[in-house]
Amino acid sequence: MGDKIKGTKARRYVVAGLSIVALLLAVGVMATAWANPDGNPGAIWTTKADCGTDQQDVNHYQTGEDVYINGSNFDPGTYSWHIEGSPGGASCDPGQTVASDNFTVDEGGSFCFLAHTVALDDCGEYRVYFGNKQDNYRVEQLPIPGIEVYKTPDRHHAPVGDSVEYTYEVTNHGNVPLSGVQVSDDVCSSPSLQSKVGGDQDNLLEPGETWIYTCSYEVQQGDPDPLVNCATASGTYGGDTISDEHCAQVDIPDIMIAKTPDKEHAQPGDVITYTYEVTIPGAVPLTDVDVADNTCDSPTLDSKINGDQDDWLEAGETWIYVCTYTVPDVGYADPVENCATAQGYDSEQHMVNAQDCASVDIQTGEPPVVRITKAADREQAQPGETIHYTYQITSTGSVSTVTVDDDVCGTPTYQSGDDGDGILEQGETWIYTCSYTVGTGEEDAVVNCATASGTYQAGSVSDEHCAAVDILVETPGTDITLDKTPCSTHAWVGQTVCYTYEVYNGGTVYLENIQLTDDKCSSPQYQSGDDNSDGLLNPGETWVYTCYYVVQQGDPDPLINCATVEGSPPSAAVVRDDHCAAIDLTPPIVREAEFVPEPTSALLMAGGLAGIAGYARLRWRGRSSS
Repeated sequence: MGDKIKGTKARRYVVAGLSIVALLLAVGVMATAWANPDGNPGAIWTTKADCGTDQQDVNHYQTGEDVYINGSNFDPGTYSWHIEGSPGGASCDPGQTVASDNFTVDEGGSFCFLAHTVALDDCGEYRVYFGNKQDNYRVEQLPIPGIEVYKTPDRHHAPVGDSVEYTYEVTNHGNVPLSGVQVSDDVCSSPSLQSKVGGDQDNLLEPGETWIYTCSYEVQQGDPDPLVNCATASGTYGGDTISDEHCAQVDIPDIMIAKTPDKEHAQPGDVITYTYEVTIPGAVPLTDVDVADNTCDSPTLDSKINGDQDDWLEAGETWIYVCTYTVPDVGYADPVENCATAQGYDSEQHMVNAQDCASVDIQTGEPPVVRITKAADREQAQPGETIHYTYQITSTGSVSTVTVDDDVCGTPTYQSGDDGDGILEQGETWIYTCSYTVGTGEEDAVVNCATASGTYQAGSVSDEHCAAVDILVETPGTDITLDKTPCSTHAWVGQTVCYTYEVYNGGTVYLENIQLTDDKCSSPQYQSGDDNSDGLLNPGETWVYTCYYVVQQGDPDPLINCATVEGSPPSAAVVRDDHCAAIDLTPPIVREAEFVPEPTSALLMAGGLAGIAGYARLRWRGRSSS
């Protein structure tokens, strides 16, 4: 009875328990179908290269190919998925997950997405899980040789003379071992193997192994900045050689100094000023820059050009230092030779330096004296006229690098005087010329100065000379007229011809320095017209001149000659006028006497009585002398 009751209770408990379990399972199934509907009727499959239902060598992959998970007829919801290697020896990754995530299926129920790219070390069979659906694929691993080299210098900066230690890491990133591994460098010769990491230490560079090489290189003068060199690692598989290259860069800090004295020659007691220009030829900035000189004490920083004025000497900047040195009266060196050293530090505290020297000759004795004389071809000029200047350069001693400059005319042109050695020596006179055209509107005198300069052993010498040309500006109220008249319109060779000249002032101001010239008849003579005898051609006056000319054999026919008159008004330009006259040349007329007998005189002549004048007459006949 008790056992029966116990059994009845037990059955009741079992039934009740089963009812509760059924209820919980129903609730769980509903919850799972909503949150992760593993109980759906869908199906999955894998494709490669892209999504689709076309046959694509399904379920067979090689290294580097993409695995796409496709599905259809799924209930909408979010599903978890993963890919793992098949257990046992069927996969290179037994039981290991190589890819996993969640994916949400929409109401259409179909999907496709990229799940995994076959890795180099994937091989064998892999299972794909999506919700409660499964598929599998197989990776058929092909031999893929691969090598990689990575080169690293032990510093970023290395001045000339420093050594750079390079490290080379050579790794096999393929899936097959490599033999005959070698490393070369186009600058650092013969990198040497130091260690083998992650392998069995044999002579094969196997997948995943890294071999370490090193090489040391001393930076040379003349190396490019930056110093870029490249390493090449190579290995062999199946008779084929594969290689990889990697380059590294090291900047070379450097400094430059250029030292210049302000003179090439000096005398005892002279002060020599040195200028030092400090720059960097590369791109590495320097700090704590300093300049020292073995003769001139304490060069000082004068200025910083083309920079940001900070404490770093950077590319493109020039720092200027100056120093002065007085040549002693006694005990001086000849020549004065001294050297300056510039130094600075890069950001890694590498010190670099450079040196430059200069020499100045010392000379005693008197310097040569250079003289220049400048002359213009006229004392007066009008706007538009050209003034021609001549320069004569002499010296009491030998002077080289002679130059002549004119502050108005520009650079005169050398003409003659040098014996061919380019040195102005005592006894030589060098001639230069230059031309200047007076500009419109210039009214003041053209005053310009020429300077001749040159060098000799102890320094430089120079001299200056100036010249002035007055500018004459024509003003209103000035006028002069010339009228020339010959005494005859005809003449012959040997005949004296006279000319009359009338010079008239038709302006409003007097004219002085009247000059009358004739290109045939020289020295026309003043006759009259200066009414008040003041020597000035006053307004309204007419001065009369005459001149006589003997016609010459060979004069042209007609005989044309021209006269010119000039006069100077007060504070104005010279005025002038021209006038010409023509005379025709004709042969002279020759007179001859002819005895013409009267008719009755014929008998007398026959009788010998021709001398009886009463019976004859004379007849004059003219003919040309030609």
